[in-house]
Amino acid sequence: MRNCIAFVILCLLFQAGCEPSPSLVEGGTAGSLMAGETPVPDVEVKIYAVGDSTPLGFGATNHEGKFRLVSPKGEGPLWLTPGDYVFTLESLGPVPPPLPAAYTNASKSPLKATWKEGDLALDLKIPKLK
Repeated sequence: MRNCIAFVILCLLFQAGCEPSPSLVEGGTAGSLMAGETPVPDVEVKIYAVGDSTPLGFGATNHEGKFRLVSPKGEGPLWLTPGDYVFTLESLGPVPPPLPAAYTNASKSPLKATWKEGDLALDLKIPKLK
């Protein structure tokens, strides 16, 4: 029965032109996205090396604002190496949170982080949403 359900879901995704969810990929650097003290769900977080417009990978926040990074096409986990990164945000949910426009452009996004050897998770914070 489970195989039948999985097959139907895959068929629906194929018909809709969607790729499987990145949550099917295990591993990858963990992170969270908070607006003030509030988790931000249903947002795609893309990561770029500072000064580069090609995404290194992405993650999709869950209801707790948590995500795991995967490679650009979602085929495998993305583990960060030490360096400076910038992030963009895009709403994935049916009711998009009011994200400031600056967070959608890699060259203008104020959402940045430095990853150091030994870091365990990204803690991304944006101002409280209106």
